[in-house]
Amino acid sequence: MSMKSRVGLLLVILSTALCLAGCGGGDDNAAPTVDVTGTWRLAPQGGAAFTARLTQSGSSVQGTDSDGGTWAGSVSGDQMAATIVNPDGSSVSTTATVNGNTMTGNYQTSNGEAGTFTGARH
Repeated sequence: MSMKSRVGLLLVILSTALCLAGCGGGDDNAAPTVDVTGTWRLAPQGGAAFTARLTQSGSSVQGTDSDGGTWAGSVSGDQMAATIVNPDGSSVSTTATVNGNTMTGNYQTSNGEAGTFTGARH
């Protein structure tokens, strides 16, 4: 095989590898397979339960909760990620897996506290 043919073949292999890695390898922006719209009773580990009213439009999620927090986030596949901004300006980052009328997830507050939570849709 000539040097020119080897270079051409190498370019084809590299182009294919880059396309596979960048074009279809991940599922980070998958279409939502769940709808989180509704009223959820959420129970953080070791904390007081509260209610969140969420609305989903496409992959975007917005809502409010019984503690006065404002929710903004997104859904990809069966995964929800949202940030809650509380009335005092503190925030909570959440990630959850949604399965029908239940969700389980993790949270981290702006002051460094972290834990898990469960939720059930009413």
